[in-house]
Amino acid sequence: MLHRRARLRGVNEGMEIHCERKVTGNGLTDAYLAGEPSAQALYDYDVQDPAFLSNRARDLDQLYDESHRAELVSALTAYARELGVEEHSRPVLAKLSRPGCLTVVTGQQAGLFVGPVYTLYKAVSAVALAKQYETALGRPVVPVFWVASEDHDFEEVASASYVTRHGTVSRASLRDRPLLRTPVGRHRLSGRDRERLLRELAAELPDGLYRDDVLTAVASAYQEGTDMATGFARLLSTWLKDLPILVVDPLRTELRALMRPAFDHVLSAPQAFHSAALEGAQAVREAGFAPQVEIHERHTLLYLLDQGLRHALDLTADVDTLALRDTLDRMPIADLRARLDAHPEDFSAGVLYRPVTQDTLLPVLAYVGGAAEVAYHGMMRPVFAAAGRKVPPLILRARALHVPQFVTRSLDAFGVSREAALAPEWLPGYLARDIAPSVSEVIAQLSGAAESLLDAQRAYFLAIDPTMEKALRKTSRSVEHSLARLSAKTASALRRRRSEDVRAHEQIMAWLLPDAHEQERVLSPLSLIALYGTSWLPALAACHPPMDQVAILTW
Repeated sequence: MLHRRARLRGVNEGMEIHCERKVTGNGLTDAYLAGEPSAQALYDYDVQDPAFLSNRARDLDQLYDESHRAELVSALTAYARELGVEEHSRPVLAKLSRPGCLTVVTGQQAGLFVGPVYTLYKAVSAVALAKQYETALGRPVVPVFWVASEDHDFEEVASASYVTRHGTVSRASLRDRPLLRTPVGRHRLSGRDRERLLRELAAELPDGLYRDDVLTAVASAYQEGTDMATGFARLLSTWLKDLPILVVDPLRTELRALMRPAFDHVLSAPQAFHSAALEGAQAVREAGFAPQVEIHERHTLLYLLDQGLRHALDLTADVDTLALRDTLDRMPIADLRARLDAHPEDFSAGVLYRPVTQDTLLPVLAYVGGAAEVAYHGMMRPVFAAAGRKVPPLILRARALHVPQFVTRSLDAFGVSREAALAPEWLPGYLARDIAPSVSEVIAQLSGAAESLLDAQRAYFLAIDPTMEKALRKTSRSVEHSLARLSAKTASALRRRRSEDVRAHEQIMAWLLPDAHEQERVLSPLSLIALYGTSWLPALAACHPPMDQVAILTW
């Protein structure tokens, strides 16, 4: 078990990090991490093999076209300048410009306020692994964060949850909605939404040392009219200021031109890529796992951005024509290829082809993702092969749980472990700890006594009328329901009687198991950074947890 005291500044002095073993719960990913042959066969590289890095680097040297590196660096330099992070990015860009430099890539949808806190863990992993792999290979490696701005499922990115100053979980949500099929990264924040969200955060964020810094960073990143991708990238760059990482928005026109060959592969053989996706899904099933992504019966894996909206390109009965899904439009493939030559920014990749476009743009030494991402890459070996490539090594991102100071103090006051306090039965038992016999024992006694009385008199009633059996069963159920209500009312009375304990436990749950789900998947970084700033991010990178473990940060 890894355990260390992190050396942080000021309010964060004494933060400790230790790691605990934990499976992800995703069958394919856990099998992949465990090195099970059935799972490993779905991927091109075995990350358990010490030679996987050198093997991948050798493959990239044969595949990656160095001639477009200068264009890539130029495009990323311009983007860094627009974000206002050119000075921070300059050393990383200089390294990327060196021949043979490779990248460790991660990414996340352009969610409000950078989405769930695991977004930051992905960036931390990319930074830590790039440094580790650079040492192992003896050649430059830089971390890159890919802002997934192309998706058009707006509901997935339109809100951000946080713990309020009152210890409750609240959700900041955008009210204005874009047109259906608008890429989420291109939705522009209205002044109305911006001002309302800033007021909500100012009123509700915890009174931590860095609260005002969070409000300033959010206001600066999300100006009125700023699109979601730019706001995401600016806020992410602000919070990652102490880590050397590049941010990429793939919807930028100059980057789209560099990804044009990937789109042309599909337009050259759309049926082949659809078949490859089906083959990948079938391979996952045959290995004993469930495919992570559902494949549309006619999808080519590409989308067309037409007048700002994203339409799936589907196969038709005519092999020379593709259809824009949910429309009556049919487009000759020859016209689409001509459009690709003139306007590559009009094309977009679906979830099963995005990694190929990413691999075309960047020399991807490894990809860092969550459990679901690792799993859906297991479907993609035939897709990559159709494009003349290999699936990059998949690395599970860092997983972490933050345990704030007051949560630790509450657990100590309760005299209970973190795991026990999160169990559903712990609080009722704690509230009734001084009552003997216990409420559950008394209710069980009443239930048993009532059932015994009914059983004892059953013959009496049936002798009067044999059809009374139904009434007896109904009476028995009624007694049980009444006792259940009595038990619930007693529990409510105990909660009122020990309201301070209930409140303390609710705050524990808000932080450690918000909405009954993992902290890293529900909470955004807002409350955490308001309390503790961002100096813990380099500390987490310095003691990056192994893939089969989760880092516990206690303050």
